[in-house]
Amino acid sequence: MLADPPAGLLYAQDVDDGKWLYANALALNLEGIVGKRAGGTYRAGVCSRATG
Repeated sequence: MLADPPAGLLYAQDVDDGKWLYANALALNLEGIVGKRAGGTYRAGVCSRATG
C-alpha cells in the first residue's frame, strides 16, 4: 500500500457488488476500475484473463 497515494487513486478493501461499482464508475465518467477476485493470488510479472 502507498502511504500517500496520488490523486485519483482509491483503494477499497473489498467490494461485494462489482456491478454496482461499475455502474457508478460509468455514472461518474471515471476512466476505469482495477481489481482482482477476492480469492485470487498476485504473482509479479504474470498476467491472466479472469472470465466468468
